[in-house]
Amino acid sequence: MSAVANSNATAVVTINDAGIAISDHRGLCETSPAFALAENGSLVLGDKAKTSARLNPRATYNRFWQQLDQEPLNRPAAQAQSHADIAYFHLKDIWQRYLAEDAENAPEEVLIAVPSYMPKTALALLLGIAKSCGLPVVGMVESAVAATSTVQTQGSSLLLDISLHQATSTEISNTGELRLGSTEILSKQGLVKLEDFWVQMIAKQFLQETRFDALHDAASEQAVYHKLPEWLAALQNHPVTSAALETGTRKHITELNLKQFEHAAETIYQPLIKAATQHKGLVLLSHRLQQLPGLLHELKQVANCVALAEDAPAQGALGHAAAIRSDPNSPSFITQLPSAIQGASRPENETEGQLPASHLLCGDIAYGFADAPLLLGETLRNLNLGETAHAGLLKQIDGQAFIDIPGGLSAQISLNGEQLSGQHAVSSGDTLHIKGFNNDQPLRLISVLAKA
Repeated sequence: MSAVANSNATAVVTINDAGIAISDHRGLCETSPAFALAENGSLVLGDKAKTSARLNPRATYNRFWQQLDQEPLNRPAAQAQSHADIAYFHLKDIWQRYLAEDAENAPEEVLIAVPSYMPKTALALLLGIAKSCGLPVVGMVESAVAATSTVQTQGSSLLLDISLHQATSTEISNTGELRLGSTEILSKQGLVKLEDFWVQMIAKQFLQETRFDALHDAASEQAVYHKLPEWLAALQNHPVTSAALETGTRKHITELNLKQFEHAAETIYQPLIKAATQHKGLVLLSHRLQQLPGLLHELKQVANCVALAEDAPAQGALGHAAAIRSDPNSPSFITQLPSAIQGASRPENETEGQLPASHLLCGDIAYGFADAPLLLGETLRNLNLGETAHAGLLKQIDGQAFIDIPGGLSAQISLNGEQLSGQHAVSSGDTLHIKGFNNDQPLRLISVLAKA
């Protein structure tokens, strides 16, 4: 096969059932969630199906990409007899919409970015479906590896992501080239269950405060799901938002706050936070996680996090098209890539002029912890933190600074004015306040440039 001259001729399909996406040199062009509704002998697909899912739940399907197989459905979904059939109609619908945007410049080749947790049997089915839809597939790449190549990394990185029915972590190592490591399913609950949790919480509050039962019929229940994205978007900028539902001539209003959403999502948030806390290198966050209320803030408290672009897997695939491209008759599945793509972003603590925190400044003395951990209770003069394990520990791992605050010291040590416990990422400019020490003046974390 002759090499394609430029990236304008290449499109990338990214597989995640929260949104099957098609991108090219223009960026993200199409995305569609994996929802299908069998209605009047045909399939309604994507966002249209999702907005009617509560009106006819028995005819709604949203696991056909996660469980991609040819097993017969319990009951046919219009023309579809299996999950593979529904996936075919879904991908065909997205592809046709993409081609309609610029019919005269259809891509000459397609790369597919696929998560590592997709079984080999499903990969084979995916290839067959893609070719049946007319996609000129020439290669496949693991999506986390491709996404990681959009960031300049060192050592081990951990990519956290979420789909409709699960949350995952994928380890990527960089030893001169990017290699796929282990993938772990952190939770068998994903965005679908999160929305259920939140809707139940909101409905309960409406019932308690306004005596309106938002779940009393399918139409009002669907209305809550329909309004949920609006309320979530409002909570991105404000800790409290007003929520209103209308029934006939009546308008029901309640007030929702960020903490309520975080608490309702705890069973899904906590495994993600735990994975980020335990990883000692860079933690990469998919755009889906960034949109969840309060989660980005929580993750940044415990790890050095980088927020990925929505089309990061596609950007990485396009930047490495030559390494991914293979025999179109039998496309390879690539799980390692040469390096970061040209123009890859740099983590905040590695940007020009900003070095990772390396010293704690107390008065006119700077105590270093880049080469060895700094035990606050043993190092700082006249500081008595008792016998608590570690007694407060500053350390640097893979270019990122962390502080460990034992639970017994959470009332004595605060970071940037907030009482915390456990491990937290810290940066140059952050302040520590230790109750009763240094005349109650804050201590500052600084970066000290090593001598050449």
